[in-house]
Amino acid sequence: MRTDIELYSKIIKNISTIKNIEDIQDAFWASFYENKHIPNNNLGSKIKILLLNTPCNGFGDIVFAMKIADYLEEWYNAKVTIASTSIESFNKLGRTKNLVSLVSKNKNAQQCRRFKLLKLEKNIPEQDIIFVAPMQSDYDPSLVDVRYLIPYATKMNTFFFSEYNHDGNTFFEFDTGVGKDKCGMLFTKPSKVKRNPKLKNPYALIYIAESVDNSDTCFFSFIEMVCAKYHKQHKKFDIVIPTSIEYFLSEYENKLIKKVEKYYPNIKCISKNNEEYYILEDDSNKNTLTFRLDILPVSNKEMFSIMDYSVKDILLTGDQSITDALSCCGTKNIFYQIAPWKITFGHELAKYLPNKYLKSVKTSCGTIKAIRYNSDYRNFIKKWDFKVLAKPKLDAIIKFFKFRHEHKTMIMELEDVITSSRNMESLMNKISYTQIF
Repeated sequence: MRTDIELYSKIIKNISTIKNIEDIQDAFWASFYENKHIPNNNLGSKIKILLLNTPCNGFGDIVFAMKIADYLEEWYNAKVTIASTSIESFNKLGRTKNLVSLVSKNKNAQQCRRFKLLKLEKNIPEQDIIFVAPMQSDYDPSLVDVRYLIPYATKMNTFFFSEYNHDGNTFFEFDTGVGKDKCGMLFTKPSKVKRNPKLKNPYALIYIAESVDNSDTCFFSFIEMVCAKYHKQHKKFDIVIPTSIEYFLSEYENKLIKKVEKYYPNIKCISKNNEEYYILEDDSNKNTLTFRLDILPVSNKEMFSIMDYSVKDILLTGDQSITDALSCCGTKNIFYQIAPWKITFGHELAKYLPNKYLKSVKTSCGTIKAIRYNSDYRNFIKKWDFKVLAKPKLDAIIKFFKFRHEHKTMIMELEDVITSSRNMESLMNKISYTQIF
């Protein structure tokens, strides 16, 4: 086992190999890096972590932050405080402790905010590590921006997580997603939940966003596919949809009937208020398709259940919905509503899952040609698991901050020298002059 002196010497040696002072934090955690999985329970018990989260519409960014917080607490027993502009969303998902509100001067603008436009609702103790999780695709990582909110944020204690497959060549400490140099997806192990008692018939799940371009086309592509596929197996068939796209059923009624009538001559709807009405009624003895608007929204735990008990084909949008479907149901045929800012992610999924239908927006939501498609993504899940690809680095970061706790004065002196240096030449001169070696 390496001694403290050896570890400190290794930090100094690693610093001497850095060419760009912007990469200086690598010299710290890299000194503790081990490319293997080892138990780390209680490693971070004395470490305070602040997780900054400014969600950009929907629950995906909230779920991302919760998963990172859960990892940190489960793996290291660290104390994690989440600061977010959407505390109520965390409450809805079951997290109620160690939350701090980020508030904007403009109370009507709480989404997609830069940190310089926010403030902490209450004071909190100084934290050891600052994680930004995730950094929305609208923005690039900015330490200057974080300092508006957390003045003591530095190159050494602040780390950025990207959204999946953030476009561009921006540097993230944790560049999540799929493909070259990406550190994987945030898979979880969902607990087994009983089937929703309302869903007695076989059913498919559609969970898409109406705000994405051509969402109606996406919706009807999947509807036509599953109706063609399941009408001979299931005389009564349900499709669970969010209330936000209910208007598709009325605004595009003729299109709906044209796509479905030959498979299901009875088309029924159960509203959010449990009111039943027919869009098309032929004969009660014939096949009936029922749109269920009385199910969603549900908690993250319940969503796993709805995904699990649905038929083989599922249509989703959003990073975390895809992640959850893979976490619970690795053999589902996953179809994906690709938003314009998620085209790269869609293409990488098509390549690595593999799923050829995700190569194009025209087929990513489903197509008649995919009726016989039969997936098995279990190898993909093993290969692109954040716990496999990124945990060794996260281990090293936590180990360094444990070391920093034990040798705070020594490390803080070194950090002060780094903070006051403009470039590596200046830094190395100062280290040499002050005889930190």
